[in-house]
Amino acid sequence: MDNHSQPTKPTLIRIIKASQEYGLSRATLERAVNDGKLTRYKAGKATFLSIPEIEDWIRGDVVPVADR
Repeated sequence: MDNHSQPTKPTLIRIIKASQEYGLSRATLERAVNDGKLTRYKAGKATFLSIPEIEDWIRGDVVPVADR
């Protein structure tokens, strides 16, 4: 039996890191949040976005937040 499991991939990313990782401006990501295309998650002063949502949005596979 193999007790070594693969590390889990994070599902949330700070908005500034997402901007860097995906080559998008923070304003573009904020606009997508304000347009209901991405969900904003807050923890204290930190703002996070969902990695799967960002990748779906980039591919054009977007379900508006209100319809989820």
